[in-house]
Amino acid sequence: VDIARLLAQRGVTITIVTTPHNAGRFKNVLSRAIDSGLPINIVQVKFPHQEAGLSEGQENVDLLDSLGLMTPFMKACKVLEEPVQKLMEE
Repeated sequence: VDIARLLAQRGVTITIVTTPHNAGRFKNVLSRAIDSGLPINIVQVKFPHQEAGLSEGQENVDLLDSLGLMTPFMKACKVLEEPVQKLMEE
């Protein structure tokens, strides 16, 4: 987020692709930057928690209840590849 702001201050248009929960983590900082006119866009992609057997909101390693959920978490990350790739192609 800090690098995105620095680049945007230099005129680079930034798009941050993230999950809804993670977007909430830096919403205030980015809202202020966007409101000040910096060219920052946020695109949210749904985290596939159900497909991987995770609970809703477990979109980050620090939110996992145990290390035993690391394999399902990595599976969910793998499932994210296709929708993120499609976004990059747009």
